[in-house]
Amino acid sequence: MKINTFEFEDKSRDWKLAKTSFERLTLLVGASGVGKTQILRAIQALKEIAEGKSLNGIVWKVNFTTTIGNDFIWEGEFEQKKTSIFDLDRDESTEKDPKIIFERIFKNGELQVDRNEG
Repeated sequence: MKINTFEFEDKSRDWKLAKTSFERLTLLVGASGVGKTQILRAIQALKEIAEGKSLNGIVWKVNFTTTIGNDFIWEGEFEQKKTSIFDLDRDESTEKDPKIIFERIFKNGELQVDRNEG
């Protein structure tokens, strides 16, 4: 799989990665503190979402091409649950996961999945 473009927002942390294009070879270079690790964490978050995890306040759109040449766009958004310092002692096993607001998957320009809260 090759990532062509990637957009990501973490509303709970007030962090956004604007649409970024990846060419044949991409190398993340920059001074300390400019966001290289954040980009890698955003890609890791997509992996977790693909594995079924719900992540608070995440919005994403990724365009990728498979090794056999199919072009996909996968986009979605989870609700942002408010948190408070008083939630630190809560039992996380009883917490409900953030709900999906929407998720869409396109394969070669054709809509394959269209999921929303309803």
